[in-house]
Amino acid sequence: MKMSKLLISAHLQRSISITVLGIVLAMSSPPVLAKNACVTTDLEKISSADRSYCGPNIFLSLEDAVSALAGKSKDTNAGDEIVIYPGTYRLARTLVIDGASFPDGLVVRAKKAGTVWISGGAPLSPLEELSPSERDSLPAPANSLAKVARLSGGRAMLSSDFQTPVAAALFFKSAALPISRWPEEGFGVTNSVASDHQSFGVDPAPPPLYGNWDNVWANGYWGTDWADQLTRIIVGRNGIRFSVAHPLKYSMSEGRRVVLYNSPSLMFQPGQWSVNARGDKYLVIPPTDYRSGEEITVPVVDVLFNILGARDVVLEGLSWEEASSSAIVARNVYGLRIESCKIRNIGGTAIVLQGMDSYIRRCEIADVGAGGIDLEGGDRQTLKPGRIYVENSKLYQFNQWSWTYSPAILIKGVGNAVRDSTISGGTHSAIIFYGNDHVIENNDISHVVMETGDAGAIYTGRDTTARGNIVRNNFLHDIVGVGSKGATAVYLDDQAAGNSVFKNVFLRVHRGVLIGGGRDNDVENNIFLASKSAIYMDARGLSWQKGALLDRSNRLAQELARIPYQSTQYAKYPHLANILVDEPGAPIYNIVRNNVVIGGDLLDQDNNRKMDATRWLFLSNNALGERCKVDIESDALLPLVFVALRRCVQFPAGFKEIHAPMGMRN
Repeated sequence: MKMSKLLISAHLQRSISITVLGIVLAMSSPPVLAKNACVTTDLEKISSADRSYCGPNIFLSLEDAVSALAGKSKDTNAGDEIVIYPGTYRLARTLVIDGASFPDGLVVRAKKAGTVWISGGAPLSPLEELSPSERDSLPAPANSLAKVARLSGGRAMLSSDFQTPVAAALFFKSAALPISRWPEEGFGVTNSVASDHQSFGVDPAPPPLYGNWDNVWANGYWGTDWADQLTRIIVGRNGIRFSVAHPLKYSMSEGRRVVLYNSPSLMFQPGQWSVNARGDKYLVIPPTDYRSGEEITVPVVDVLFNILGARDVVLEGLSWEEASSSAIVARNVYGLRIESCKIRNIGGTAIVLQGMDSYIRRCEIADVGAGGIDLEGGDRQTLKPGRIYVENSKLYQFNQWSWTYSPAILIKGVGNAVRDSTISGGTHSAIIFYGNDHVIENNDISHVVMETGDAGAIYTGRDTTARGNIVRNNFLHDIVGVGSKGATAVYLDDQAAGNSVFKNVFLRVHRGVLIGGGRDNDVENNIFLASKSAIYMDARGLSWQKGALLDRSNRLAQELARIPYQSTQYAKYPHLANILVDEPGAPIYNIVRNNVVIGGDLLDQDNNRKMDATRWLFLSNNALGERCKVDIESDALLPLVFVALRRCVQFPAGFKEIHAPMGMRN
């Protein structure tokens, strides 16, 4: 592909205004015809070679660069290229890249990877002393410690459903400042829950909350250990009893974990803050290293890059930060490539990608509110694959506001993959997948499901047609969870079927694999080390989910009705076509063989159901050992561990070697 090049350098102050109205006007010059151009507000950063290359075509911002190239007449198969010089570029609105404007593709890349930050943040007004009336109206110690800052126009911190934070963050030197909260660490628990399950107290009791502050929130695991909900709360007259402002999905019960947010009464430490309901007034206790005049920023742009119906867009070496919703939203795209990126401080899901033949590679995503990557590609009606891949990437601290069902990576559709990546630091699932023929391989997943129970690090379920998925050669470790049910490394929930769990290493997990009443699942050639149990299996399709496959109000039946599971395309999945007549609901055709289990049980059946699920299970050639001591801190040591294990336990005949290391590579 031939590329017309446009170079950009960063500078925050514009000295020249550029207007684009169908044609490109560059500093009152004639329309741009040359394929090379520079965009800068700091001419000293443009080398003489670049000046010679770019000629007179110089622009002043990323927005102007994209506008200048959009729709420009080009030779056949000629794409455009924008090269960005080091610096921070603040967007005032979403940057749109659409297929009509760039029919031959677009490359946007950093002059040097990691030196370009694209930000949706805007500075608050400088911190000021409280007025006497403001000081008198606030509780201690906020009335003596806090200062006030303002945001022109304001920006509400909760979405219209009062459940999703859209910009619940302030940033200082690119680090998030802590919002006021109770308790300051960990959780309180609900107590004295009313009979209507709408009002509650908190143990330990907070200081009485300032009654005139109408923007107090709570997030909690109100009714289960695997689902949270954020809501605005109404403060009672005594300041220590509260009621939810909106209905909860799961009924509130006693002793459930909860956190209160955003009240001046909860401001004690440097850096803590609260914001009013309009989002135009902030109370901030200055950080200890704050100096007068330094900027504190708040996200004011929902989505930084919006890519619509485009082909062959390449984003290389760029970094994004401070968006209230997403860094990148790409829909109906083909051939999108996101390489060597960094994304941080995003309020929602960092990347949303829907299309085909695209990938995200060598990216680091951290400190986001509601998930790392949401990818969807392929056609479940025809089983045409999407071929969207996440490779060699690192994701951590990926669900700081939405504690459940906001995984590091959500996979939907057909034929997509996550491989060679490292995922850690999440309260709930690392990877959730739905659909067919996905591959999850060579990943290092640890320290997830850290605050939830009855949940999975890798999770799927509630669709018996979603088959052909492979979980292979992953290192899943230090996944414990909370409560009696704890965490499961690979959770095949609610009659999930046709999945392969093959050649994985499970270390220090509460439970390795859960087969929740499904069929045609293979668990083979895995190593389970120092874990409570390797396999859990039940027959829920014959007990509390009996008849679900025929109940049109149940998702299982709805998916059977929606998917042409008896078609020629779906014939490759054994036993699927006859699912409604072949012992419906029974967990048949599951295979557990050639596994090695050391320091735990092979099977942990559902002791609460009077059924022996294993009578439908094919168990073969599994090896158990008790006298092997295992202490691994890095998957780089796994090859040595495998050698040591073979000295103390007889591996099954035909056991296939597991390749290490897993996870992101340099």
